[in-house]
Amino acid sequence: MHIYSETWPLGTVRKREGKIDPKPPRQTGPRWSPYQKQLFIDSILRQYDIPKLYLRSVSRPPYQWEVIDGQQRLRAIWDFFRGEYPLSTDADAVDNYEMAGKKYDELHEELLDIFEAYPLHFVVFEDTPDEVIDEIFLRLNNGVPLNSAEKRNAISGAMRDFIKQLASESSFFTKSVIVPDKRYAHHELLAQMTLVELNGGPCQVGYKQLKDMYEKNRTFKTGSPKAKRIRYVLSFLTKAFPQKTPELNKVNTLSLYILASELLGKYAISGSQRKFGQWFLDFEKRRQEDEAIDPDQRNPDLMQYQLYLSQATASQGALNHRHRVLISDILQELPNLELLDNQREFDYYQRITIFRKYNSKCANPYDNPDCQENCEWDNFHADHILAWSAGGKTTVSNGQLLCPNCNLKKGVALS
Repeated sequence: MHIYSETWPLGTVRKREGKIDPKPPRQTGPRWSPYQKQLFIDSILRQYDIPKLYLRSVSRPPYQWEVIDGQQRLRAIWDFFRGEYPLSTDADAVDNYEMAGKKYDELHEELLDIFEAYPLHFVVFEDTPDEVIDEIFLRLNNGVPLNSAEKRNAISGAMRDFIKQLASESSFFTKSVIVPDKRYAHHELLAQMTLVELNGGPCQVGYKQLKDMYEKNRTFKTGSPKAKRIRYVLSFLTKAFPQKTPELNKVNTLSLYILASELLGKYAISGSQRKFGQWFLDFEKRRQEDEAIDPDQRNPDLMQYQLYLSQATASQGALNHRHRVLISDILQELPNLELLDNQREFDYYQRITIFRKYNSKCANPYDNPDCQENCEWDNFHADHILAWSAGGKTTVSNGQLLCPNCNLKKGVALS
């Protein structure tokens, strides 16, 4: 690694614009407001001291350098040279030369000379690995309020590149969700989805957990089964919501991803994207209508979902609570969903749905006098209405709640 200093007049900085990459992967993109740009140019024209900028020397045509720190300042300079914005309308004169409201080519020649000759000081890193540049970037920006997604974007490696590429390529982010992609918001959401997929279900998806995922998966394989799975689920969601959907805010979208991933892994739902999308729109309508009624009359599941929409939304507990409500609701609203493996036993969520569908009361076949009638969660049988041995499906619509005594009597009657 070799570090050296250079000083370039702004005229040279202008000529080298095409050779300096202002937005390598760790950088955040343009962020300065017009006012910040104007104030910066005003400072140069008054020949105030400007902090050093940091570059890395690269061999990546057409680029000879990439920015480590100073992107916003360089963009402000280049944009001003191109006449893309004027100086502030209340800017004071410099050496009696007016400059208020003027663009670059409208300034007096004396001011142009001052601007083009202004020395900009650079620190250049040569033969420096990505890991060192990442650390330098984070240290230089320690006093700048970078959000968590911007900090993670400075962690080089295959995981970052996978998130970045998929966030820009997936139609789900560009056409379906309403989350604006400001300051890597789409990266944040996709990183949470990826962590959930790697974990195999709901988990804590806060800053520390996502940072660890980036650092521990620097060699993540973009062709791995997990990567393919993420693309598959996003494709399903894109078809379920083919246009901008107001209900797809950040919290709902993460929960829908978790739900779709589990359903696609267990149920024959891959061709039912539109039904899935319509179910969620109906769910949201019912939830919003439920909010407007008296608390004593509200649906407890919808109340729970609403509660965990606003509290600790990235916690494992909140994700688990929302997931249980959503999967139980869709199995109730789409009761004919079949398990992929056509197994005989009802799964956990099917059992929940059947238990609630029958309000914990036994279906009491054959008027069994020994019926327990009211069942507890840990003491009931989820039974096939049409026997599995006779071709009955393991679906909620073909399931009923029986107490152990009634299920035993039914078995005897059918034998």
